[in-house]
Amino acid sequence: MSGARATAQTSTSVMPAASSAIEPFRVESAMKTTHADFGYQPIAGPEELGNGGRIQWVSARPGEAPAYAGTDFIIARDGRIAAVYLFFDKLP
Repeated sequence: MSGARATAQTSTSVMPAASSAIEPFRVESAMKTTHADFGYQPIAGPEELGNGGRIQWVSARPGEAPAYAGTDFIIARDGRIAAVYLFFDKLP
């Protein structure tokens, strides 16, 4: 699960970001283009259950307080990422 990075459009919607193992990296590239100076930091260890998992994170410019937070959910099939669901959360 580590290394996956993407985002959703709103805090209340879910967006399937991947239909193949390549798609999460396209979303990550788009995020880096619009938020090039932001970094992402996990705020809890990854959790796995069956074929799914999640990681909670915050994002900020270096040296600044977190600007936003989120949770990434990943579903795997046959050892590959099948879907990524992303939410913005309230800041911790």
